[in-house]
Amino acid sequence: MRAGRSDGRVRLRVAVALSVLLVVTGAGEAAGRTAIGLGGGGFLPLGALKSETAGAASVTCEHAVSAAFTGWARFRLGPVLNAELRGTYAPANVDCRASLGGQTTSGGWSASLWQASAILTLDIVKPAFRPYAVHVSAGGGIVSRGGAYFADHSSGRSANVAGVLGVGGTYAVARSIHLRADVMDVLSTFEPIGGGSSLQNDVLLTLGLELTLGSN
Repeated sequence: MRAGRSDGRVRLRVAVALSVLLVVTGAGEAAGRTAIGLGGGGFLPLGALKSETAGAASVTCEHAVSAAFTGWARFRLGPVLNAELRGTYAPANVDCRASLGGQTTSGGWSASLWQASAILTLDIVKPAFRPYAVHVSAGGGIVSRGGAYFADHSSGRSANVAGVLGVGGTYAVARSIHLRADVMDVLSTFEPIGGGSSLQNDVLLTLGLELTLGSN
């Protein structure tokens, strides 16, 4: 368990370091082609917000799988390198299960998640005169959780630093319009009441349209 959590924190630090590289090397070069996009998809939590066991009793709380809505702006830095600003909203409620003496009870809480990030995308497959491209991405940002569950169970810190790693692709459906798909792994922490923190590993799936504004 500790080894998995340590690996996750290393990935988080790597992604945040790459976002710093974005700011240092890309801020003055974003005058190239710009694109904006809007899409929908899913929010898939891979870990529990809270998991406690005391004798025969146990409690587990985790985000439910939900829809997710994402908007982004992309700035071309070079032939295969881009900087992006992304924002995502997921109305992801929290489900809790409590077990004691073989009996299990469950309940739901209203909750939501906002995620904003600055990332670099690098095209790793971009054939000449072909309508498609494949890219990888990395960066950092902020995750903010809200709603009734977090009002009652968090330490009061609603926003946490996040690292982002991802892969995706685009397909041209018109001269300035691309169909785009992304899979993003968002690494952040959650601090429940009582101290301590847990590493959160959430996946964002996005499918949408991207419109290019102008050209070089």
